Amino acid sequence: CDWKISVCMMLPEEYKGKEAPTPIDEGLVVSEEGLPNAYVVRVEGSGLNPNNHLNKEFWRLVKRIQKEGISISKDKYVQFHYASPFRPTFPGFLYTGVPKPSGSSE
Repeated sequence: CDWKISVCMMLPEEYKGKEAPTPIDEGLVVSEEGLPNAYVVRVEGSGLNPNNHLNKEFWRLVKRIQKEGISISKDKYVQFHYASPFRPTFPGFLYTGVPKPSGSSE
C-alpha cells in the first residue's frame, strides 16, 4: 500500500519537557516538524466498538489540548478504527479526537 497517513498523538504527561521515547516499530516516526491535521487518542478497552470509554477519553483529550492553549474545532470530531482482516482474533483499535481548525497556525 502506498498510502501514507500522519496522525498526531500527544505523548503522556511524564514526557513533557523531555525527549520523546524511541519508537520500537520501524514504521513509526517521532517528529516535531509540521503541524497535525487532527489530535487523536486511542480509546482503551473498546476494540472496534464505541463504549463508555469513548466519551471519557474524548473529553480528557479536549481538556488536555485546551490546557496546552491550543484552539480546536468545537463543531466536529474525528473517529476512526484499525483492524486486521488477516488477524480475526485481533480486537482492533478505536481512536477519537478533534480536527485542527482550518487556517490555524497552532
